[in-house]
This record gives sequence, C-alpha cells and structure tokens, in this order.
Amino acid sequence: MSNIYAKGNRFTLNGRTFIPIGHNMPVERFIGMSTVQLDRYFKRMRANRENLIRIIIDTPECIEPRIGDFSSFKKFFIPFLQSAKEHGVYILPVLFFPNWLTWHDHPYCNANGGPLTLFTDIFNSSVGRKLVRDRIIAVIDMVDDESAIFAWELCNELQFEQNEWIEEMVSLAGSISPKMRSVSISIVNTGDSSWAQWRSSHLDYISFHSYGRDPLLTLQLKNCMGDNSQEILRSRVENVGRIVDTVKRKMKFRDIPFMDTEVPRLPEGFFQRWLVNSKLKFTLQSKLYENFLHVGNEFMLNEAAGPGLPWTISPRMQPYQKRLAEAWS
Repeated sequence: MSNIYAKGNRFTLNGRTFIPIGHNMPVERFIGMSTVQLDRYFKRMRANRENLIRIIIDTPECIEPRIGDFSSFKKFFIPFLQSAKEHGVYILPVLFFPNWLTWHDHPYCNANGGPLTLFTDIFNSSVGRKLVRDRIIAVIDMVDDESAIFAWELCNELQFEQNEWIEEMVSLAGSISPKMRSVSISIVNTGDSSWAQWRSSHLDYISFHSYGRDPLLTLQLKNCMGDNSQEILRSRVENVGRIVDTVKRKMKFRDIPFMDTEVPRLPEGFFQRWLVNSKLKFTLQSKLYENFLHVGNEFMLNEAAGPGLPWTISPRMQPYQKRLAEAWS
C-alpha cells in the first residue's frame, strides 16, 4: 500500500484522487479479536468498497495503561495494521481524546497516580505537553512504517483555542514521520470561527464534526416517527451546503482537503429499543441509510474530500457505502 497525500482539496494515491470511504469504530471493538476475526472484518469492508477506518486509540485498554508503557499498544496495533493492509484498508488513528467525561479513567489523571489534575493540563502545562510529545514520538516510531496508516490525527474534537499546541505537536509529528504522513486534528463544526486552528497552516487537512447546537446534520430522533420525518431527513441533505460554506469560511478558503470524519450516528439503538414492528423498523432504517447516501453525495458535490465517515456502522448500512464508492471512485 502506498502513501496517501493531501494535494489541493483532495487526497491522492499514486498520483490519482483517493476518496475516503469508511467509518468510525471504537477501538475496544477490535481489542482481543483473533487474526481470523480481523480478516473477516476487513474483508467485509473491502467487499463494500470501504477503504478507511478511523479509531480513537486514547483508551487505557489500548495505549499507556501506565505512563510510558506502550507494550500492549504494539502487541495489538501492529497485527491490526497488518490485517488491514492485507485487505487494502487504511487506518486513521486518533492519538488523544481530551474528554472531561472520561478523564477520571485516564492514566495521566492524578486520580490514577498521574501528574495532571485537569484534562486541559494536557494542553496548558509543561508536564502535560511532555506527555503528549512522548506519546507522539513513541507511536510514530513504532508504527509509522506500516503502510496501512492513512494519516495522523493528533487530537479528537479540540474545542477551544490551542493554536500554539497545534503548532508544536503537528510540527513534531510531521518532522519525525519517516513516511511524511499527513497530520491533522478534528474540530467541532459549531466551534468559534475565531479559533486559529481552523486556518492553521500546520494542518494538512481539516477534519470537522457537525455535532452540536447548530442543527446541521443532527437528526432529531423524537420527530422521526411523525408525518414530518421525510422533511427532517430532507433537511439533513439540504444543510450540507451550509455546513461546507461555514467550514470554508472558517478555514479562510485554504486549498486543502476537508471532510466530516464523524457524521452523526444513525440510531440503531433507537430502533431496537422503541420499534416492535419489524417491518416498520426496517422501513425507517432503510430510509435513514438512503438519506446517509444522499448526505454523502452532497458533501462530494460541495467539494469535500470524502462523503463523510459515519460514527459506527452496521452490515446493513455497508451496501450504501459501496454505492458511494461506485459513484465517486
């Protein structure tokens, strides 16, 4: 597998446009899988023309159960990458997820014997920044040579001004990557447009998420059962152009790739909990999957680098990914 590069507003592979088609999946889904199980997973992805999976590795089960201990990560991640490579699937690892909701489980937290009090200390303290640098160096040194790496996403949903941190860490990752991988972070689309990271010259591409107060692609589940469900689903598609216009303005129209790397999750659990009528459940699921296809097409028509990566996926949804790939690859 060859390197993926950011060029203009597209990704390229061997000089040709590469359209990322794939999804997110929690890393816990793969920890403990056998080689046979991993191969089966990636084989199904490729059968549906998917070529990318984004995973957040910042969990004690995956990386650094104790500060500086990367042995479990290496044991899990290298076979994971090798299995993905066998099936032509690229991996987008996310190294940090600074979430106050799960901070109490993090090895850097002083509640677990770590040196940091708040999750924001990862960005704002010299000790926190050293921990970040040490992880970036260790991870890239271990796996950057593995050809299944798509890019390095250093932080998930950086929701406040941290341009100095970005400059330091993105520059570090880019300088030590033997394969010169693209480097970025992800940003919540509803964030303050004054945040410098939107227009940072250090980012090779813009990864945004359209969650939050702005409805954008957020699906109001409570209204899905009513007569206006078609109108709500249609509005998701119509909002894509507004999302893209907002993103372009925030990034000052820089000529780099941009894409939604967490399209709001389709509500599988909602159907399972509330719908007893299996025929109705199947009809609504199909409607939502078809709507996701239209959302993806709209992103591509509005010059995004990809149709968007849904947050998790089910086997029933994957054929719609295949239709996106056939339309745009």
